[in-house]
Amino acid sequence: GGLGHMGLTLAEAIFSRLDARLVLVGRSALPEPERWQKLSEDESTDPDLRRVLGRLAALRAHRDDVLVLKADVNDAGELTAAVDAALARFGRIDLVVHGAANISAAAFASAAETGEAVVQAQLSPKLSGLLHLMDAMQGREPARWIVHASISSVLGGLGLAAYAGAN
Repeated sequence: GGLGHMGLTLAEAIFSRLDARLVLVGRSALPEPERWQKLSEDESTDPDLRRVLGRLAALRAHRDDVLVLKADVNDAGELTAAVDAALARFGRIDLVVHGAANISAAAFASAAETGEAVVQAQLSPKLSGLLHLMDAMQGREPARWIVHASISSVLGGLGLAAYAGAN
């Protein structure tokens, strides 16, 4: 969940307050870093992507310690390749923050309409993703792990039964 709103907010804080080097993982590939600033200012770029690229460009302008990798946490091979790439670039991983979630419309339903597909859509990034991440880090474990969730686990909400349960 490194490229979502919460992931980027945490990354920005860790980057600026702790002088951390960042490896952000997302399901979608992004353009190369040299194009982030220009694309963030291009009106023809999707507005959501513009916001992400603008935030990434601001981090990179401060210092070039940001690596963005495409990997699906539900794919053990992709996640292991991402960990390998992070280690190749930075030499070590001191902290892992796992906050992946599925917030697509198909991942939500009323409690009465929540079936196996909705439950799987919510559990897979949180639980399977964490297990794949733990496997990918085997033998090269960081000193600290942070696993974050949603306040929906306490507050709930309409259509959030599976989401709240997964969190």
